[in-house]
Amino acid sequence: KGICLFDRIGRGANPDDPMLVLEWNKRELENYFTTPEILIKWATMQIKGELFNNNYTEIMETCINDFTAPQYLRDRNSEWWNDTKLGDWAESIFREFFIRTNQPMTMRKSNFYELIPLLQPAQVNREVIEKLDAVFEIIKPQ
Repeated sequence: KGICLFDRIGRGANPDDPMLVLEWNKRELENYFTTPEILIKWATMQIKGELFNNNYTEIMETCINDFTAPQYLRDRNSEWWNDTKLGDWAESIFREFFIRTNQPMTMRKSNFYELIPLLQPAQVNREVIEKLDAVFEIIKPQ
Protein backbone atom coordinates (compact mmCIF):
# COMPACT_ATOMS: atom_id res chain seq x y z
CA LYS A 1 0.00 0.00 0.00
CA GLY A 2 1.16 3.48 -0.62
CA ILE A 3 0.23 6.98 -1.62
CA CYS A 4 2.26 9.76 -3.20
CA LEU A 5 1.22 13.33 -2.52
CA PHE A 6 3.13 15.87 -4.59
CA ASP A 7 3.24 19.62 -4.83
CA ARG A 8 1.50 20.78 -8.00
CA ILE A 9 4.02 19.52 -10.53
CA GLY A 10 1.68 18.68 -13.40
CA ARG A 11 2.55 15.01 -13.29
CA GLY A 12 -1.00 13.71 -13.32
CA ALA A 13 -2.14 10.23 -12.45
CA ASN A 14 -0.90 7.23 -14.41
CA PRO A 15 -3.01 4.05 -14.34
CA ASP A 16 0.22 2.02 -14.27
CA ASP A 17 1.34 3.59 -11.00
CA PRO A 18 1.62 0.94 -8.30
CA MET A 19 0.08 3.32 -5.76
CA LEU A 20 -2.31 6.24 -5.59
CA VAL A 21 -0.68 9.47 -6.86
CA LEU A 22 -2.19 12.81 -5.83
CA GLU A 23 -1.03 16.38 -6.11
CA TRP A 24 -2.17 19.66 -4.63
CA ASN A 25 -4.29 22.01 -6.74
CA LYS A 26 -2.32 24.93 -5.32
CA ARG A 27 1.41 25.26 -5.98
CA GLU A 28 2.57 23.69 -2.70
CA LEU A 29 1.26 22.68 0.71
CA GLU A 30 2.31 26.01 2.22
CA ASN A 31 -0.21 27.77 -0.03
CA TYR A 32 -2.96 26.41 2.20
CA PHE A 33 -1.79 28.06 5.41
CA THR A 34 0.78 30.82 4.77
CA THR A 35 -1.68 33.66 4.37
CA PRO A 36 -1.35 37.27 5.50
CA GLU A 37 -3.91 36.62 8.23
CA ILE A 38 -1.97 33.68 9.65
CA LEU A 39 1.35 35.55 9.51
CA ILE A 40 -0.23 38.49 11.34
CA LYS A 41 -1.77 36.15 13.91
CA TRP A 42 1.64 34.54 14.44
CA ALA A 43 3.24 37.97 14.97
CA THR A 44 0.52 38.99 17.42
CA MET A 45 1.13 35.83 19.43
CA GLN A 46 4.83 36.70 19.74
CA ILE A 47 3.91 39.67 21.93
CA LYS A 48 2.78 37.42 24.81
CA GLY A 49 5.36 37.30 27.52
CA GLU A 50 7.26 40.30 26.19
CA LEU A 51 8.28 42.77 28.88
CA PHE A 52 7.65 45.77 26.66
CA ASN A 53 4.71 46.41 24.36
CA ASN A 54 6.18 45.54 20.97
CA ASN A 55 4.52 46.51 17.73
CA TYR A 56 5.08 43.08 16.14
CA THR A 57 1.64 43.06 14.55
CA GLU A 58 2.23 46.36 12.79
CA ILE A 59 5.74 45.31 11.73
CA MET A 60 4.38 42.09 10.22
CA GLU A 61 1.63 43.99 8.40
CA THR A 62 4.26 46.36 6.97
CA CYS A 63 6.47 43.45 5.87
CA ILE A 64 3.51 41.80 4.13
CA ASN A 65 2.65 45.06 2.39
CA ASP A 66 6.29 45.61 1.37
CA PHE A 67 6.70 42.09 -0.06
CA THR A 68 3.32 41.62 -1.75
CA ALA A 69 2.04 43.43 -4.82
CA PRO A 70 -0.96 45.58 -3.88
CA GLN A 71 -3.22 44.00 -6.51
CA TYR A 72 -2.81 40.59 -4.81
CA LEU A 73 -3.60 41.96 -1.38
CA ARG A 74 -6.73 43.59 -2.81
CA ASP A 75 -7.81 40.45 -4.69
CA ARG A 76 -7.50 37.41 -2.45
CA ASN A 77 -9.09 35.32 -5.23
CA SER A 78 -6.23 36.10 -7.60
CA GLU A 79 -4.52 33.04 -9.07
CA TRP A 80 -1.29 34.43 -7.62
CA TRP A 81 -2.30 32.95 -4.24
CA ASN A 82 -2.50 29.50 -5.88
CA ASP A 83 0.36 29.67 -8.39
CA THR A 84 3.13 31.32 -6.37
CA LYS A 85 5.32 29.31 -4.00
CA LEU A 86 3.92 30.96 -0.90
CA GLY A 87 6.47 29.19 1.26
CA ASP A 88 9.21 31.28 -0.37
CA TRP A 89 7.05 34.41 -0.11
CA ALA A 90 6.40 33.82 3.59
CA GLU A 91 10.03 33.04 4.35
CA SER A 92 11.10 36.36 2.84
CA ILE A 93 8.50 38.13 4.97
CA PHE A 94 9.67 36.36 8.12
CA ARG A 95 13.30 37.20 7.28
CA GLU A 96 12.41 40.89 7.02
CA PHE A 97 10.28 40.72 10.17
CA PHE A 98 13.22 39.36 12.17
CA ILE A 99 15.55 42.01 10.73
CA ARG A 100 13.13 44.77 11.68
CA THR A 101 12.66 43.37 15.20
CA ASN A 102 16.41 42.81 15.70
CA GLN A 103 16.01 39.10 16.35
CA PRO A 104 17.67 36.01 14.91
CA MET A 105 15.75 34.32 12.09
CA THR A 106 13.87 31.45 13.70
CA MET A 107 10.94 30.94 11.32
CA ARG A 108 12.20 29.16 8.23
CA LYS A 109 10.16 27.08 5.84
CA SER A 110 11.09 23.96 7.83
CA ASN A 111 9.25 25.47 10.81
CA PHE A 112 6.07 26.45 8.99
CA TYR A 113 4.21 23.50 10.49
CA GLU A 114 4.04 25.74 13.58
CA LEU A 115 1.60 27.98 11.67
CA ILE A 116 -0.97 25.23 11.09
CA PRO A 117 -2.45 25.31 14.63
CA LEU A 118 -3.20 29.00 14.09
CA LEU A 119 -5.86 28.09 11.54
CA GLN A 120 -9.44 27.97 12.69
CA PRO A 121 -11.29 24.83 11.52
CA ALA A 122 -13.30 26.91 9.03
CA GLN A 123 -10.03 28.16 7.50
CA VAL A 124 -8.83 24.66 6.57
CA ASN A 125 -9.24 24.29 2.83
CA ARG A 126 -11.55 21.44 1.84
CA GLU A 127 -8.84 19.98 -0.39
CA VAL A 128 -6.54 19.47 2.62
CA ILE A 129 -9.25 17.46 4.33
CA GLU A 130 -9.80 15.38 1.17
CA LYS A 131 -6.07 14.62 0.84
CA LEU A 132 -5.78 13.66 4.51
CA ASP A 133 -8.84 11.42 4.15
CA ALA A 134 -7.17 9.73 1.17
CA VAL A 135 -4.02 9.11 3.23
CA PHE A 136 -6.12 7.70 6.07
CA GLU A 137 -7.93 5.34 3.70
CA ILE A 138 -4.60 3.89 2.60
CA ILE A 139 -3.10 3.46 6.05
CA LYS A 140 -6.14 2.49 8.14
CA PRO A 141 -6.17 -1.06 9.43
CA GLN A 142 -8.45 -3.38 7.51
